[in-house]
Amino acid sequence: LVNPGRSVDKEAFEVHGIGDDELADKPGFGSIADQVLIALSGSVPVAYNAEFDREFLFAELRRANKSIGHLPPAARKAVEWIDPLVWARELHRIEKSKALGDVCARLGIDLGQAHRAIHDAEATLQVFSAFLTDTRVPKTYAALIQEQRRLARQFDEEKVRWRARPG
Repeated sequence: LVNPGRSVDKEAFEVHGIGDDELADKPGFGSIADQVLIALSGSVPVAYNAEFDREFLFAELRRANKSIGHLPPAARKAVEWIDPLVWARELHRIEKSKALGDVCARLGIDLGQAHRAIHDAEATLQVFSAFLTDTRVPKTYAALIQEQRRLARQFDEEKVRWRARPG
């Protein structure tokens, strides 16, 4: 847990159940930023709904005054993260929900306590591992990211069409 330096709003509390009392004695991001960067060194993160996590991380790194020149590649905007949500939209296309909890349930993966970092991270890895067994998922990083970009663009285009539909 990381102290956000402000009170947890009601909506966030309702999602993850973490309140101010649990965070009061936890470190702020600035004090653990270097540990996070070390963990990202030499790796490509896998995150469910990766763009959310990336933007959150980048905002916190800016707030902690971490300069881009000293960041590992995975903490730079040009390096794409692997996002199992993009793959869930394709591989579970006929299913209504692509939420991590629902995807885990379909795959028989125990999510544990949803919206807690360690539980979501472990479940995300298991989901991605399950997806890798599908022949439609490329096995090399370059091919995987190229296809992930295509699928994400396709989803964004479909979303624009859905919103443009009358009534």
